[in-house]
Amino acid sequence: MKRVRVALVLANSAYQNAPSLANPVNDGSVMAKTLKDAGFDVVDSRHDLSALDTRRALRDFADVARSADIAVVYYAGHG
Repeated sequence: MKRVRVALVLANSAYQNAPSLANPVNDGSVMAKTLKDAGFDVVDSRHDLSALDTRRALRDFADVARSADIAVVYYAGHG
């Protein structure tokens, strides 16, 4: 039986009220590729989202993850 594996990769380098970061978008791209290469069925990769769009992405991912066997959320950026 095939296990369903899904991932959400969020990477933020650009900010309105904080210094920009050089590496998060690159790190997110590498992680998304790594997860795809590892056989994840769904890898949703997004970068430089607003707070509102981040909440939407997490909410949408929660719906997808509900029926998955394995769900991963990866975040790179100011924590």
